[in-house]
Amino acid sequence: MIHLLALTVFIVMVGVGIIAPILPLYADSLGATGLWIGFIYAGFAISRAIFMPLIGKLSDTRGRKIFITLGLLIYSFISLGYVYSTTVYELAGVRLISGLGSAMVTPIAFAYAAEIAPKRGEGKVLGEIGMALSLGIGVGVFLGGVLSDRFGVAVPFYTLGVLSAFTLILVVWLFPNADYELRRREKQGNHTNLRQIMSYDVVKGVCSFRLVNSFAIGAIMAFIPIYATGLEITPTGVGILLSVNIMLTGIFQPYFGSFADRTSRVWLVFSGSILTSIVLLLIPYAVSFNHLLILNILMGICGAIAVPASLAMMTDVGRDEGMGSVMGIYNSAMSVGLATGPIISGIIMDAVGVHEIFTLAGVISGLGSLYFLWRTGGKG
Repeated sequence: MIHLLALTVFIVMVGVGIIAPILPLYADSLGATGLWIGFIYAGFAISRAIFMPLIGKLSDTRGRKIFITLGLLIYSFISLGYVYSTTVYELAGVRLISGLGSAMVTPIAFAYAAEIAPKRGEGKVLGEIGMALSLGIGVGVFLGGVLSDRFGVAVPFYTLGVLSAFTLILVVWLFPNADYELRRREKQGNHTNLRQIMSYDVVKGVCSFRLVNSFAIGAIMAFIPIYATGLEITPTGVGILLSVNIMLTGIFQPYFGSFADRTSRVWLVFSGSILTSIVLLLIPYAVSFNHLLILNILMGICGAIAVPASLAMMTDVGRDEGMGSVMGIYNSAMSVGLATGPIISGIIMDAVGVHEIFTLAGVISGLGSLYFLWRTGGKG
């Protein structure tokens, strides 16, 4: 079941990642300002942040499969919306609908995996799912750059639809049905009080980390293409930069996830997060493709250190309060960061330029790291 979940997440994320290197440039071609580029990129995450806690809670009581199926159905058709968008407003609307589809897929898959993971083996299992997610996005980002260079901007969007439809067939055919899921969950017990979940210090600490970490990721994904274009780096080069970052996070997640099962998860999260802050502060000093490549390699490894440990910390609460609800909250924190990162970065770019985006992201990431350490008490 873990391998099936991983395969599903991988295929979906290839489709999502494939549009990443071209979306800011596509929005720019429609006349978007820096703020609108940020909002278009963030609209996906805004929608996820709104819907994920509710969908996570519903999946604890009504089954996981139905939501994953609906999400993939949305993905399959919304790809056409990208192709036929002719204004900035239409493109923003498409991104909001895409976010709803995503809210039904990835957090539910993580909840599924966390439920069937053995005690103190959560880091390894969630690291494997995280690897599938990151590798899928990384492969997709690289393919998106290559496909848009070779065949035009529409091809990556059509590819998103085809991959989503294929994954939909896979899920309908192979995933357990809802009756089986609910019988298993009734035996485990079910508590889905979102207010109670948010009262845990560990949840507050981990969500603060995920928010600032995702703020930085949102800034990188939305504005590295703009920054790199100023250095005369091609879309293929941009795809390589972003995919290396994301794929290294994925490749190393199972290793650091297993390590998190044997050592302090808190210090792994803090170490990865504070190192990410340092890398972000160095980006404005990069003046070539090689400089940006090295920094993206380092950032990818830092993410692999922190993310699986943070997920594993949440599973202890999830076993008591409902894994879908907990993973929905965790992923909502991520989406808030992914939403605010591009929007605030767009405002900064319009006001003072693209370089200062990465300085701000580094400072926010560092402050969030310290808050995480304080909230968790350095234990765990």
